[in-house]
Amino acid sequence: MDFRKKSIVIIPLIVIALIAFFSFSLYDSPSKVVKNYINHDYVSNHEIINSSVVNQFLEFNKNNNLPEPIINIKTVNRSANQSQVIVNFEIFTYDTNNNLKQIYSGSLLFSLIHTKGRWEIKSIDVIKDIRE
Repeated sequence: MDFRKKSIVIIPLIVIALIAFFSFSLYDSPSKVVKNYINHDYVSNHEIINSSVVNQFLEFNKNNNLPEPIINIKTVNRSANQSQVIVNFEIFTYDTNNNLKQIYSGSLLFSLIHTKGRWEIKSIDVIKDIRE
């Protein structure tokens, strides 16, 4: 086989391998693990860490008769085997004229470690308790 025929076979294989690698990386990203934890999806026994704090943030709106929170997830620090993800909770209330009345917000910091080919939550810390 000459070089041209080899390249026709090798280049598509490399492209497929790269696509598979990046797809898996996005599927198992730290922010995805945190999102699943918050949504109570795919939570292993090892990840039942500080769930009362997360539940306090998630139930704040129900306990105070407020609208559903807007949840923003952002990876702020990542290395090959450690990551930190900040989760911001925001609730906006409006008066009868549709003017912004109050803003409630709070933030959690999730620290994750990469072990055995997957990301696991190591700790959850309150950066700012949810309040007005």
